[in-house]
Amino acid sequence: MPELVGLYKALAIHKLTNNAEFTLTDLIKVKGLIDINEFLTKIDLQDGDENQLDYEKGLGLRDDDDLTRLMEHFDIFEVIEGNDESYRYVRPDNGEDLLFKLKVHHATDSDGYHDTFFDFNTIEEADEDEFLDQDALDAFFQSATFLVSPGKEDEGAPYKFLWDDFDAVNERIRRATENNETLFVYTLQEEGSSGGYIDAGYMRVNRMGYFLADKLIPMPEPLRYW
Repeated sequence: MPELVGLYKALAIHKLTNNAEFTLTDLIKVKGLIDINEFLTKIDLQDGDENQLDYEKGLGLRDDDDLTRLMEHFDIFEVIEGNDESYRYVRPDNGEDLLFKLKVHHATDSDGYHDTFFDFNTIEEADEDEFLDQDALDAFFQSATFLVSPGKEDEGAPYKFLWDDFDAVNERIRRATENNETLFVYTLQEEGSSGGYIDAGYMRVNRMGYFLADKLIPMPEPLRYW
């Protein structure tokens, strides 16, 4: 049996090393067979520069510019902080609508520097429900009648309700004021890697768009949207 495990490990390493198109799913398949963090330091990031991924044994790959290039290698377009700060969720732009999670360590390395490390040895598929309260989102959009954003009539809820045209929002609010129409505004704000949040009020900082509704919805705290 040990010989079989060794053979499979050798085949796995050979496959990854010779396949520039390997995916995060491929990494899951060899998890436990090889030190994935160490393996990733040996791949060609194809960025015209020598691979300088900073690997700290027992912690993972340092969160720096080179890790960002590694994420680009995997076509990662979104890195999300979850409710549990010890994980990061990553979403590749490969058309498969997959979500993965990695353990992150906020720790001191062997040189005494405190930093953040992504541990690819912990990679596994994840679900948005791990950091999104879908019930709370559904309740929010069921609590009022939301205006459909112009041009989004054929989209599904809640996407059809997001007004991302700033001028269109101003015009609609102006018309509501002229017609003595009561209109309540909720702002979708981006909070960096922490995600997007809906908050009550007409805000302009980090705005991604607005939701316009006919009722005031109690919001003791911002609601995570993604």
